[in-house]
Amino acid sequence: MATIQKREGKNGQTYRVMIRMHGYPPVQRSFKRLTDAKAWAQETELGMRRGDIRSTASEAKKRTLGDVIEKYKEDILPHKAPSSQRVETTYLNHWERELGEYALSFLTHEIISRKIAQLTNAGDQRAQLEDGEKPTKPKSRKTVKHYRDNLEILLKFAQKWGWIGSANPMEGVNRITKATKERVRFLDDDERKAILAACKASPNKQLYPVVVFALSTGARKNEILKLTLRDLDLERQVAVT
Repeated sequence: MATIQKREGKNGQTYRVMIRMHGYPPVQRSFKRLTDAKAWAQETELGMRRGDIRSTASEAKKRTLGDVIEKYKEDILPHKAPSSQRVETTYLNHWERELGEYALSFLTHEIISRKIAQLTNAGDQRAQLEDGEKPTKPKSRKTVKHYRDNLEILLKFAQKWGWIGSANPMEGVNRITKATKERVRFLDDDERKAILAACKASPNKQLYPVVVFALSTGARKNEILKLTLRDLDLERQVAVT
């Protein structure tokens, strides 16, 4: 019989469905909409009565994350672009080293969260270091997000293949948000002098004043080039972009 619980969390309101039926281990799944929760409960119960849904408990005990990664590499990865294959292989090899021997039934959100924390604290291995020196620069949120999301994809495929039940351990692992490509960097004195010297030497007489204006105000190229006399207040030394 299915029961639906309404829950309030950080990401808003969700509905957790729990189904208990004789001969099957309890299964559960969360939804953002009540209509989706009811539809899934009805479909799953019907499948259990017909015998269409088999127990995934034994599969989760037999299968390891390494098995999931192996099948993913054989069935899914070859159909992706070569560049995507190269990047994903890095993530897959990492999870195979860290969690490959773990049975799917043993994986919990606590174990996964701990591994992600270790990954973050390991630092950026791409930096050029002396022998024996450990990286001091932590991995960026964007990089850690890619590793986390790759593991989530693997476990979703494990669900699709019937190797684990509807309770995915990734549901308890915090999501990583606001991981953008934005980067803040300032020119040092030598770089600034070199740029200004090159601008002065340029045959374009407008280049030097435009670059000086940009360095002084932080205005963007299009904002500077679109300025007119009406945008300038020479007495106050103010430009309105």
